[in-house]
Amino acid sequence: MLGIVFFCESLRPLRESLSPKSTRMAFVDLFCGAGGFTRGARDAGLHLLAGFDNDAAALAQYNVNHGRGVHMDLSDEASAIRAVSALAPSVVVGSPPCTDFSSAGTRRCGARARLTVSFARIVAAALPAWCLLENVRPLVESDEWREAHDVLRRAGYAVAWVVLNAAKCGVAQRRFRVFVVASRAGDVREVVRRARRMQRSGAEAAVRDALPDIGASYYVKARSVKNACVHSTARPAPTLRCNCLARKPPGYAPRHGDAGPLERAHELRARDVTALSGFPAGYFATEPRRVTVARLVG
Repeated sequence: MLGIVFFCESLRPLRESLSPKSTRMAFVDLFCGAGGFTRGARDAGLHLLAGFDNDAAALAQYNVNHGRGVHMDLSDEASAIRAVSALAPSVVVGSPPCTDFSSAGTRRCGARARLTVSFARIVAAALPAWCLLENVRPLVESDEWREAHDVLRRAGYAVAWVVLNAAKCGVAQRRFRVFVVASRAGDVREVVRRARRMQRSGAEAAVRDALPDIGASYYVKARSVKNACVHSTARPAPTLRCNCLARKPPGYAPRHGDAGPLERAHELRARDVTALSGFPAGYFATEPRRVTVARLVG
């Protein structure tokens, strides 16, 4: 899940594309997780109707911060369509699971990948004026996306997408995600153009901007034994994944590219990774376990 500031800035072009009378459009968040997308949508001026997810731990955090969380398996499309259609949202946002598409995963598309198609079918049945989907970049190269895209087009939606870097949207993490914008009521190309202009004009945020008190370096476990694990706070963090709260290992051998010795590197805490993902202080007020925080933001 991406940072809240990333969502806010990514949604800003959508908000600016609406008429002044429509800036309080009501939205539903599908696959809402802990609520990053909801927080961004609310900060961008939209009114929350409900968030849907099948993850009890994520919904616990969601309801602490937003309320209106609904526990539902969205692969049950008939039930989801009834629930969402009854709310009559003007906007549907969502982040279907990215594991099957991600470079960090196997890229073997299965049941999780099919949830992107479920998202499109729910949107096509509920017929909001706008929908916004976020995922990893390989999504738009998949067979599942081609099917979902066709579902949206047959329902009368114009569809466009743009890749944004979180570090250029105010979040101290270099993380690239595709945002798909679909509309039955507006110019999606203009939304994408504005998002691209926003991206070009932004400088990358650095870790020291978000965490000014942790020193010059910090530790993040790398995916490969060849990659550096000690990073400089003068640059954005690498993409934070589910192992981002791994402890510093004993007997660590220095690696090419390390920004200093391991013993001087800060070991990230749960509140650090939430800050590096754009969440405000205290968002995870129920103090979930480190592994839970890492999963929810990774």
